[in-house]
Amino acid sequence: MKSVAEDAGLERSTLLLNMAGNKLTVSAVAIVTALAATTPAFATIDNTVTATGSSPGNTDDVVANASENVDVEDADPQIVVTKTATLLNGAPLADPSTANAAAGDIITYEYTFENTGNVTLTGISLADVHEGNGTLTQNDDETLTDNGTLGDSTDAVAANGVWTSLAPGDLVTFTSTYTVVQADLNDNGGGDNDLDNTVTFSASAAAGTIDPTDLTDTEEVDLEDQNASLAVLKTATLLNGAPLADPDTANAAVGDIITYTYQVTNDGNVPITNISLADSVTAGSGAAPTPGSESLLTDNGTLGDSTDAAVDGTWDTLGIGDVITFTGTYTVTQSDVDTLQ
Repeated sequence: MKSVAEDAGLERSTLLLNMAGNKLTVSAVAIVTALAATTPAFATIDNTVTATGSSPGNTDDVVANASENVDVEDADPQIVVTKTATLLNGAPLADPSTANAAAGDIITYEYTFENTGNVTLTGISLADVHEGNGTLTQNDDETLTDNGTLGDSTDAVAANGVWTSLAPGDLVTFTSTYTVVQADLNDNGGGDNDLDNTVTFSASAAAGTIDPTDLTDTEEVDLEDQNASLAVLKTATLLNGAPLADPDTANAAVGDIITYTYQVTNDGNVPITNISLADSVTAGSGAAPTPGSESLLTDNGTLGDSTDAAVDGTWDTLGIGDVITFTGTYTVTQSDVDTLQ
C-alpha cells in the first residue's frame, strides 16, 4: 500500500506531464487536496509544499502539492517527587526515623519535583496534609536546579509557592517548617509516636497524562517518647502550727500535731492528671495523715496549663515542670512516746 506522500508524489508527476498539453484539470487538483487531507494528525510533524506556475502565454495557472509526515516521540510526562525532613532546629537531620523531636523543636521539610519526562510541565504547586496539632508553614521559596537547556524553565512570580514552567530534566525545590507542639507528644503522634504527613503536588502537561500516584510522597518524623513522671518530696514543716526547722530534733510530745507538706513535681514530658496522695504510718500508732488542701506552688512551664477545679484532695492536671503541694497532719499518741524511743 502506498503512503500518502507517495500518492502525492505520483499525482504531482501527473500534473507536470499534463502541463505540456495544457490539460491540468480541476478534478486532479481536487484529488491532491483530498489526499493531503488524509495526513495523520497524531505524533507527526506534518507539512505540505505547494508549487505554482503558469503555462506559456499565461493561459493556465498550474499548482502541485506534496506532503511529508515525520514521526515524533510520543508525549510522556514523568515526575519524581520526594519529601524529606532535612533539618531539626537548623541542624542536618540524618535520619528522621530517630529524630526524637520534642515540643518546641522546629522541623524543616524539603520537597523536590523533578521533570523526568519529555514534555514541559506547568503550574507546579504543592499541598501538604500534616498530622501534627500545630501549623505547618510553607515557605514559598521555590528554587530551580537547571539540568538541561539553560533558561528553559521559568517562574513568572518569585517566592509565591508556584513554579510556572519546568522543562525536561530540571528540578524545583520547595521547603516548609513545623514547630512540634506539646499536643503532639500528648497524643503520641496520633498513636504511632511519629509525625506523619503526605505532600501532593499539582502540575499540568500540554500533552500526555500525568499519573496521579507520581505526585505524592510521605515522610515520618520520630517524636520523643512519652515519659510520664512525678517526683514527690515530703517534709515535716510545722509542730503545733509553728515552723519546724529540724524534724530530727522536734522532741514531739503526746498530743502534739505535726504538719507534713508534700511537694509534687511533674518532671516528665507530658501532663499528669488526677493526682492524689496516700500516706501511711509505718512507725507510729496514730491515724495516718490525709493529704489535701492542694495548691499550685510553681508554674514553671506553659502558663495556666496546671488546673484544679476544686480543693478536694485531688489535683486535676499538672503541666510539665509545674509543682503543687498537699498538706496532712499527724497527732502524736501516748503509744508513740512509749514505744518509739
